[in-house]
Amino acid sequence: MKGVKIFFPAFITVLAMQLNVWAQSKTREAALDFKDEYYNPDYFRYDNFIYSNKIKTVQLFPANNELGAPVIHLGSSEQLHLHFDEEEHQFTQYAYTLIRCDWKWFPVDQLPMEYLNGYAEDYIYNYSFSVNTSVPYTHYELKFPTENMQLKLSGNYVLIVYEKNKENPILTRRFSICEPIADLKANIHQATIVEFMDFKQEVDFSLFLGNLNVTDPYNELKITIQQNNRTDNKVMELKPIFVKGNELVYDQERLNLFWGNNEFRDLNITNHRNYYDYTEKIYLDDSGLYHVFLKPQYSRSFLKYTSKPDINGNYVVNRENALRDKNTEADYVYVHFILKNDFPITNGQVYVFGTLSDWQAKDDFKMKYNYDKQQYECTVLLKQGYYNYMFGVLEDNKKEFDFSYFEGSHWQTNNQYQIDVYFVPNFNKTKYQLILSKTLPSN
Repeated sequence: MKGVKIFFPAFITVLAMQLNVWAQSKTREAALDFKDEYYNPDYFRYDNFIYSNKIKTVQLFPANNELGAPVIHLGSSEQLHLHFDEEEHQFTQYAYTLIRCDWKWFPVDQLPMEYLNGYAEDYIYNYSFSVNTSVPYTHYELKFPTENMQLKLSGNYVLIVYEKNKENPILTRRFSICEPIADLKANIHQATIVEFMDFKQEVDFSLFLGNLNVTDPYNELKITIQQNNRTDNKVMELKPIFVKGNELVYDQERLNLFWGNNEFRDLNITNHRNYYDYTEKIYLDDSGLYHVFLKPQYSRSFLKYTSKPDINGNYVVNRENALRDKNTEADYVYVHFILKNDFPITNGQVYVFGTLSDWQAKDDFKMKYNYDKQQYECTVLLKQGYYNYMFGVLEDNKKEFDFSYFEGSHWQTNNQYQIDVYFVPNFNKTKYQLILSKTLPSN
């Protein structure tokens, strides 16, 4: 089903100036205290975030790769696909715009006309109503870049989706445009430092710049490393230990260490009537909604490592035996998570964590302690599909999750690492380029 198509006027300078002023004002807002403001839905952030409680199951991925990182190549025909649901059978005319950010995800002081060809904003036209679901919803889909809006520069971008006013978005998503000038050879292995050998993984690599002329590689090359799309433990500010012509060697032994953690726990609700090994019970409530209760889970922190396949904390929407479109036939199900623990943690909170929570400490995924049953509990409304998750502890006044408490940590764990390389010229930092984005398995 298609929405009513509304044509935009030609791109005008006034609109560009308004967008730039708006972006700068949001930068000032970003300086507000993280702890008090970040999870307030009225606080804008250049991050993956949902601002409306009606919006569910937001996904952004490359075409034909639902598990892929949202990165495409500059000047190619590649597209990113955005999917999201709104909890009602009613079409809303949503629009979107793109903001270019620097390598640290702060907005760049540029007019949209400097990084976009065509419109500065456009509408989302494609939508469909859910079919035979107990929770009615409208599914929206956007494929971009489009003929109306093309990107001219590589780098980091934030997609903003809104209804009437871009200052009040319904969602934001990060993505990147890469111009692959450089290359690298990586070696991800057991930590070299003895005290971390059993628990951590070390990411070493050599970077090859090809014909790129970099006069100050120690300051003009910015490296970021992400583990399984997480941002809370991202490694930044790495410097090469030595330079050999156009080859730079990054072998730090300490600064490039990550906790190996454990293989993810899994949840399959593609058929919400099926019982799996981890299913305790399933029932249909009086309002016609399905509830899936999982068997109580226990800490794995003292168990030996066991290899098992997973999708590195991600999820895939699916409904078993869907007739036409899984995106509109998959239903929503209440999933009840239970984590046994003899006593509550006094210096932090426990969360269900993964792509299902946007890798963030969201209230919907915060577990509450039941003193009578000596267990943590959390109930989440999820769309049918296959999910990975872990139980993470976020200690007070910290931003990085600790998974060792309930999941343990092993150097053998299969993780996925994304290495991004930015060239940021000293003379003009807005002219930066994302010259490499590479995803690598740990084993």
